[in-house]
Amino acid sequence: MTQQDAFNKVWDWFVVQKHPPSRYDGPCAYRGKNGNRCAIGLLIPDADYNPSCELNTIEELYGGPLIPDLGLPLDFLTSLQEAHDLAYPGDQFTGIITVALEQVAEKYNLTIPTP
Repeated sequence: MTQQDAFNKVWDWFVVQKHPPSRYDGPCAYRGKNGNRCAIGLLIPDADYNPSCELNTIEELYGGPLIPDLGLPLDFLTSLQEAHDLAYPGDQFTGIITVALEQVAEKYNLTIPTP
């Protein structure tokens, strides 16, 4: 998966489909209730997801037994995680994460997907 592929997947999930943020009893979660996921949770294959990774950052876990190497740079994944985690839940979430993801696209020279 390329950075553009990963970005497109995250953009589609949150901006196009307007899924809510993923929370696990309060804090952000890789996988939350009702099938919700955070930006990184979207990229972890189902077979590789381990609930023990919850409540830890990508920096703490990436490339280890709880979050396998996804073939993407850690700084890029951190930017995606921060875009999700810093966008507070509620009516404004989609707008906030859209702006945050636009900043990620600019930082990594990615193209914003068009419908």
